[in-house]
Amino acid sequence: MKSYYLLTIFLCTLLLIGLFSIGACSEAEDEKEIAISDLPAVVVKAVQDSLPGFVISDAEIEGTEPDIIYDVDGSMDGNEYEIEITPEGKILEIEMESDEDEDETNAEDDRKSDQ
Repeated sequence: MKSYYLLTIFLCTLLLIGLFSIGACSEAEDEKEIAISDLPAVVVKAVQDSLPGFVISDAEIEGTEPDIIYDVDGSMDGNEYEIEITPEGKILEIEMESDEDEDETNAEDDRKSDQ
């Protein structure tokens, strides 16, 4: 009887791990890199109007209809930015990547190479 309960708990745990794994994979599949030329004109215009002089380096599309979001990466005045924007051109977020973020990444890379 005790082994039956242990087996049930074990199988339920495996099931939960599998469900979480599937959820994590499906989120990653929703993001897809796209060519800059595939960005809608309204998206490019909204980005350039918000940050004059912004140079787009790459873009991703996230989600599915009707919940699509574009992630546009690029630079301006020596700073790196990531912009989240709707297909209609509404900017949801502008995030400037700081030197601290880059320093942390470089420090992590250094730690990994030392190991």
